[in-house]
Amino acid sequence: MRWWLLSAAMAVLVGFGWITYRCWPRRIELRDPAAMTPTVEITATSLALRLPGRFLVADVDSFDDELFAYLMFTYLRGIVEREGCRAWLTYERRGATIAYVVRVQPANDLLAGLPYLFRLQAAKLINHVSYHSVVGAVIARYDSETRILDTAYHLPVRQTLENLSRSDLVAYLRRFIRFKTITDARIRKGIEPALQPLSNTAARSLAVDIVSVADFYSLPLDFFLGIGAIENNYLNLKGDLRHAVWKRRAQRGDVVLRHGPRGVLVLNESSGIWQITRETLRYAHNLFLTAITPLCPSACGRPRS
Repeated sequence: MRWWLLSAAMAVLVGFGWITYRCWPRRIELRDPAAMTPTVEITATSLALRLPGRFLVADVDSFDDELFAYLMFTYLRGIVEREGCRAWLTYERRGATIAYVVRVQPANDLLAGLPYLFRLQAAKLINHVSYHSVVGAVIARYDSETRILDTAYHLPVRQTLENLSRSDLVAYLRRFIRFKTITDARIRKGIEPALQPLSNTAARSLAVDIVSVADFYSLPLDFFLGIGAIENNYLNLKGDLRHAVWKRRAQRGDVVLRHGPRGVLVLNESSGIWQITRETLRYAHNLFLTAITPLCPSACGRPRS
């Protein structure tokens, strides 16, 4: 009986405490309405709408991969800073993970800043626009977080590509390849509508192929990375569509543009990720046959000289 009375008393006390917690008067902090009221600034040539003591900022992208986030951030920062705006790469904890958020500060004018942000989105330079106003202390925090990441990525290099494990190489290459395809101007501007950035899976597959070929032929990995990035941003698309060369006679598969006293002018456009022309492939194949014929004449289909 005493146990039952004790339990009932405890239940009453808990209930009374919960009601007291919910109903006890609390102090409500109200923001100064004047501080959130936009002010209009009119000059002979311009009209501006600003929030006193606050700055217009927009969250434009978010990533869960630090290196990839930094690559995308530096690309965007180079664009907006040329136009007099600022960009930050900040970080915040979301549950058990860390999110890397790219933020942009346009002109501190609602009439000019918001249209600028939406022009960036229309140009596919940013994914979305989530704008808000912040105080100077928040801007200082953005500066500090961005400075930390900038410092980290400008430290002296400790390891070269040759010293990294295969799995690390593939992981780094995957990020870089995907970054180059996403920022390709032909995709961003819609010049090639059917062209799409490489997915993570496709970028990793290409990275594995590059590492494998470089290892097999004992060639510097930088060689493939440089050519792929400069020539076609690792995209499989034809280039040099009007390039042509003169040769003495046409070969199978040639598109003949003109006949002349020197022979024929044939189309020699480039194709593939490495932008290799048909004539370059033929030349490389002839070099290969010349080198391998003394070793295996029967396999090459040529008699030993």
